[in-house]
Amino acid sequence: MAFFNKIFCSCCDKPEKEEGETDLMIENILVNARLIPSATHHEEVKEGPKAEIPAVEEDKKSLSKIDISGAVAALPPPPVADIVGSVPRISDSYDKLNLGAGVYLIYSLEHNGSLYLQYSNRRPGCMDGILGYIRPGKEILSYHYDNNDGKYILSTNVCEYMQSKFQHDRKKYYDVWHEFLQTLNSYGGSLYLLKPFGLSPPPKVRLVLFSNSKKPETRDAAVGVGGSLSELGTCREVVLKENELVGILPYSLDYNSKLINGVNRVDFSKLCEKYGSLFQSAHPPT
Repeated sequence: MAFFNKIFCSCCDKPEKEEGETDLMIENILVNARLIPSATHHEEVKEGPKAEIPAVEEDKKSLSKIDISGAVAALPPPPVADIVGSVPRISDSYDKLNLGAGVYLIYSLEHNGSLYLQYSNRRPGCMDGILGYIRPGKEILSYHYDNNDGKYILSTNVCEYMQSKFQHDRKKYYDVWHEFLQTLNSYGGSLYLLKPFGLSPPPKVRLVLFSNSKKPETRDAAVGVGGSLSELGTCREVVLKENELVGILPYSLDYNSKLINGVNRVDFSKLCEKYGSLFQSAHPPT
């Protein structure tokens, strides 16, 4: 270092500094500059990414397994034309269906679009907006017919929440169908989907029946049983067997492509709970 100091001083004609002073200055600079030892610094640079990469990969794997019901993983809402508008008029008389006393699921434009159950002793005079009918297998208590004229509102403001980009907001629409089908578990009987079921507004849904391919030995064993799927159509009688499932799903959902492990009870149940709602048939009370 003394040699370089001499050269420096001879070039600029400045007096040579004392050797101790020069060493002290260099030492102070090095002390200030070397806040982290070079060996430790290299280790941190090498080890830092190694510690972070597994965490990032693990997060990505965990995200793929999470059932997100918000805007990220959700289906888009139905077209506005399927949500907002007049209720389609129905001219079919349904003479062959022998409609009568029972429970009707009806859509109305009241309250910005509402869905309600109508307990009636007879067939309604106007069939517009009537999505489904359940003919009970046992007598329904008169209380249900008399209270509020038999009208039980299940959901309002359909025209607003069905336009939401968040899947969770729209789930209540499919839960209405679950509550309607629950009448079968209370009173037994037959289900009929009527003409407005296949029209819009309100937004169309798919009712998908899961039937076990074989009878499970126990009720608990049924969860792992494979089966077959079929969509319920309009204007025909549907009688559900014990333990059968009905998935209430968005009309735009390609549910077959989601069942990558084949048709089985577990995956079908999870699919319905994620995108819509799930109904399980039980023996009606006797």
